[in-house]
Amino acid sequence: MIQTFRILAIGALSVAMGCREPTSASIASAVSGSWVRVDEHPKSEFEMSLVATGTSLSGRGDLDVEAGPQGTMTIVGAVSGDTVNLDFTLSTELPDPAVVSTGHFEGGLVFGVLRGRTVFYSQPADISFGPTVFVRKH
Repeated sequence: MIQTFRILAIGALSVAMGCREPTSASIASAVSGSWVRVDEHPKSEFEMSLVATGTSLSGRGDLDVEAGPQGTMTIVGAVSGDTVNLDFTLSTELPDPAVVSTGHFEGGLVFGVLRGRTVFYSQPADISFGPTVFVRKH
């Protein structure tokens, strides 16, 4: 009886140790890599590659919106708790190479998918992607 109790206690302890809550740094590490936005517009693309250092994220990306801006982005961000925040600086190539826009993503990693909201701030009008889903780029 005591032997059975010990085995069950050791098993329960092992399961508990393996089921720790993710930390901000572990989430940032899981977000590190290449991502592509799932888009309902087949001619629009939003891709990014991120690298984690602790809870900080940095990287680059490409944006090509049908009948909208095209360009490259630098990305900086961080994970706080379970929230992923990314700030984009977009240098457009089309339609006007002189325009620099900024954007922001706020969301989280849910079953290996980044889900949240994205807004780009530019002139003459903001581009809101609203609900945003990024999946791993293969």
